[in-house]
Amino acid sequence: MAGLKLFDREWANIKVGQAWVKNIIPIISKLKKSDSKSVLELANSYANDGANVLDLRLHPHDNIIWFETGLKAAKMMGNRSAESAHLGNLGGAYSSLGETRKAIGYMERALTIVRKIGDRRGEGNCLGNLGNAYAGLGETRKAIEYHEQALAISREIGDRRGEGNCLGNLGNAYAGLGETRKAIEYYEQALAISREIGDRRGEGNCLGNLGNAYAGLGETRKAIEYCEQALAITKEISDKHNEGEGLCNLGKAYLDLNETERAIGYCTQSLDIVRKIEYRKIEGEALSVLGKAYFNLGRLEKAIDHCDQALKIFKKMEYRRGEGEAFFTKSLALDKLGQRTEAAALANEAFHIFSQIESPLAEKVRQELAEWARAEEN
Repeated sequence: MAGLKLFDREWANIKVGQAWVKNIIPIISKLKKSDSKSVLELANSYANDGANVLDLRLHPHDNIIWFETGLKAAKMMGNRSAESAHLGNLGGAYSSLGETRKAIGYMERALTIVRKIGDRRGEGNCLGNLGNAYAGLGETRKAIEYHEQALAISREIGDRRGEGNCLGNLGNAYAGLGETRKAIEYYEQALAISREIGDRRGEGNCLGNLGNAYAGLGETRKAIEYCEQALAITKEISDKHNEGEGLCNLGKAYLDLNETERAIGYCTQSLDIVRKIEYRKIEGEALSVLGKAYFNLGRLEKAIDHCDQALKIFKKMEYRRGEGEAFFTKSLALDKLGQRTEAAALANEAFHIFSQIESPLAEKVRQELAEWARAEEN
């Protein structure tokens, strides 16, 4: 909190300083050697030293500009460690924008460098980032392999923050496979570490993850308590990404309680935030939840429209789970409109996706398809 307050207080100066070095780099050859070295070190530092703060305060497109400036400086200085850090951060920024394949390209370049120079902490960070990217693509088993490698490195070098991140990531992966109790064990370990080291952002992430897990177990009131604690932390540190995600999670929880109007309110608030920062994954999820909410209210055309908006985002991201959920909700709406053939085609698409990514939602879709088939026979 002290660091964030300092950053906010000095933000005007920081912004001017970074813009100055960015504009100087193209003409750096005109400077004397000592001055050019100072400029390059500054350009590198603005991006590298502030990385954990910048994505809390800057739009991803602005982050990319800062990281690209830092990357240029690192290459000109021959600083391979900094170069890998900037590449990894660029991967994270593109991932936030939903450009997952592009993000993976940056992350793999970063991993190649850190392994060459023997940077174990950097290697662990890269492996964790790649795990998250592949999880988003539905390659959950591959993601778990990356996270387990990252966890081993974090423990080897005594990186407690990294260890907590890895445990949380493993929890997310197992939650995606429907192994919710196992996921909760990982989340609780991660939460203990975050509180031990005073990582408020990590603590908020863990609380939000626990909320989602308990929602998956049907313990919705408990889930809401966790989500509300997480949301309070995101507001405290002005973490817009996780605030938007937290509001969406609350929307999901209240939808489970059939408090549909309240769910719509939370998801609408989420959309207002995540669209401003182009957090594409949560934009898609909020739209998908709204699709389910409008379906519950019988507003079928509006439900389909929101599902279509979500699908457009998820397809571009290759976010398979999101695609499956939007396909299934749309199929239910089409069925209610008397379009059973079109509905069955979309439900089969959802079933294929869920089966492919080993999601427990496959069984739910299979049951619905079987029920439709029996109805057709009768």
